Amino acid sequence: MNYERVMLEALNRINALEERVAVLEDTNIHKKQTYAKELPTPSKKYRLLSDYLHNSEEIRVSLTFDDIERLLGFKLPPSARKHMAFWANTTSHSIALSWLGVGYEIVEADMKNEVVIFEQKRQYGKVNRA
Repeated sequence: MNYERVMLEALNRINALEERVAVLEDTNIHKKQTYAKELPTPSKKYRLLSDYLHNSEEIRVSLTFDDIERLLGFKLPPSARKHMAFWANTTSHSIALSWLGVGYEIVEADMKNEVVIFEQKRQYGKVNRA
């Protein structure tokens, strides 16, 4: 069993539930309920990662930690290599906003091999008809 993947999925589910609870707590009874929250503005520090993902034509993008550091032009903090939570899809981390803001989420973080896999978020309600 891939415990790192299970942990990342659990963190993502917890984050999604926390965001839904926040929306429900903030919802006025006279206003229409919505779960879609506007993302905070991503940090300029991680803009080059955002730009790379935004310009990618791939649905899934695999990057090593070293790849990300080369894109950014600086070393990731030590927590990136020590804590799975660093790679969680949460709006409370400025680096996460760099991929969330351009429509990606991390679906796998391999801490041993130092690889993360980004995937474009599904667009529910939109169907391509060829």
